Amino acid sequence: MPINFPLIKVCNKKYYGLSNFYNKKIDEFKIKAPEGLITRRESTYDQEDGLQFHNLLDINQDLKKEQLKNIVCKELAIKNTKLRYHYFHFFEYYRHGKMGWHKHYEKEDFVCILYLNTCKSGETIFYLNDFNQDSKDRSMVKIKPEEGKLIIFSSLILHEGLPTDTN
Repeated sequence: MPINFPLIKVCNKKYYGLSNFYNKKIDEFKIKAPEGLITRRESTYDQEDGLQFHNLLDINQDLKKEQLKNIVCKELAIKNTKLRYHYFHFFEYYRHGKMGWHKHYEKEDFVCILYLNTCKSGETIFYLNDFNQDSKDRSMVKIKPEEGKLIIFSSLILHEGLPTDTN
């Protein structure tokens, strides 16, 4: 059996339908917090640089999680039973919003980012080797946010989001 588990995969197809759906959900959530979240303070919070929704797996709303899971499995050519959600959340960055460098290896095998909007700035930077600064500089990959673009990557990869010029 051939193995095809890339460190990072930028999908060729654009998923505009999902981007539009999730943009509408974020707008809904900003008006009324979803039922089933423990408390507003613990589940969503406004930051100076954006709005973050914490784990949305347990809310009783259609978030097209199975559709997204099927897309990821198809893109990675793996069986649906091999993939399980541990965390599902949204970010909305305000002007100059950013995300510090981090990894997801504590709970996840793979991570996916679906960009909901196109921005001229605010690239996601992936460091394929983070052993030291020289390794980070040599292995750095920048990906621009484009609406509908889906990125799937190993949870072992250090990554960050640069500041965005727009909302």
